[in-house]
Amino acid sequence: MLLIQNGTVLDPYTETCKKLDILIDDAGIIHRIAPTIPANYIEDVYDASGCMISPGLVDVHVHFRDPGQTEKEDIYTGAAAAEAGGYTTVVCMANTRPTCDNLETLQYVQDKARHVMIHVLQDCAVTKGLGGKELVDFEALHEAGAPGFTDDGVNLTSGKLCLEAMRRAKALGAKSIRGVRRTKKAADPAFDEIHTNDELDALLPDTDILALALPATGETKGFLSAARLALLPKTAYVGSTRPQRPAAWSAQ
Repeated sequence: MLLIQNGTVLDPYTETCKKLDILIDDAGIIHRIAPTIPANYIEDVYDASGCMISPGLVDVHVHFRDPGQTEKEDIYTGAAAAEAGGYTTVVCMANTRPTCDNLETLQYVQDKARHVMIHVLQDCAVTKGLGGKELVDFEALHEAGAPGFTDDGVNLTSGKLCLEAMRRAKALGAKSIRGVRRTKKAADPAFDEIHTNDELDALLPDTDILALALPATGETKGFLSAARLALLPKTAYVGSTRPQRPAAWSAQ
């Protein structure tokens, strides 16, 4: 068994933030958490004084640049850095070279991810080649393990295309679909039928993270942040004006 003593346990789910001892059994399962656990008869004891202990962190927006730009980063170095920072799951974006819009590229990432210590997931593109014109094969890519879809870094300017992508993601139960439109053009009439978050919830009740921004000016560029969206169970912004910042973000 492993006894971790004197660490500060941080658990947002139980709103815990205090010094506690943790006893882990030989199967790697937490056996007990208490203010003080005696080390009697326990050979493996770790003093976590000055350390934070928390559930593994999750980053839903990373760029490992693999394939295509491995001189900058790759699956192995990115995963090692994430692990060192306490991240146990990451989701890679699809703007690789070639674009992750096909089964071969998705499998390439998955094959390399099997050799690292954390969970490396790969989102796939919404449109082929990030071109914004033709949707990818959502069904095949989701079945092969893509948790979500994103044309990260490229404007999706077609409202009709975005709505079709949203509907297909809903049918599959995809965990996320992110379409970002940043343009000074008038709002797309294809979105006239949807005005509120509740209406979007009705469209995509099974999607956890939805970032869909349609500002009419450049003022909202960069407004949506994957890190902030990850704090919310379901987020959607549609319209031609900047949405109000949630009160929880006021201090950020």
